[in-house]
Amino acid sequence: MSEQQKLLQDIVLNNLKESGVLGKLKAELRANVVNIINQKENNNTSNLKADKLFQSTEGVMALALIKDFLNFFELSYTLSVLEPQIEGINLPDNNSVNNFLNFDKKEGSEHNANEPLLIKLLKRKSSLTAKYELSELNDDVSSISKIKMSKHNSEYCTSDGTISPSYSLNELDYKEDAEK
Repeated sequence: MSEQQKLLQDIVLNNLKESGVLGKLKAELRANVVNIINQKENNNTSNLKADKLFQSTEGVMALALIKDFLNFFELSYTLSVLEPQIEGINLPDNNSVNNFLNFDKKEGSEHNANEPLLIKLLKRKSSLTAKYELSELNDDVSSISKIKMSKHNSEYCTSDGTISPSYSLNELDYKEDAEK
């Protein structure tokens, strides 16, 4: 092969890779190979882990999320490999998955245009985690404040945190100013 032919081959190969054509062809080839193997194989062989998982509601919902993800991003060749493997499993539609995940109607309708359900679920989880962590932080600050208040004001307060009847508010202000 001449130097020019080698250079042309490299240019074509790089362009096919960059445009995604080569990746799509490889994926389509893999999908066809898997389909041929599945057609030739005896149906007695199965994946026991997957079979067990897909008998549960959570397993079927997870599969529906994956399929929605692949459809959303138009990963048709990857989907064509998955579909023969999940043949016979009755997957719920997106409305059923929305209900299962407790997405309100606004969240469910937004997902179709903007992002797949799986991404929406992960964003919700991240949001809830952040809210939970903030709540824990607020609880910690509140506890620390209560401890400081009870130590600082132990001589002024009763055990339930109310001001002792033996002091008036003016006396408390005066004593605190004197301590400073």
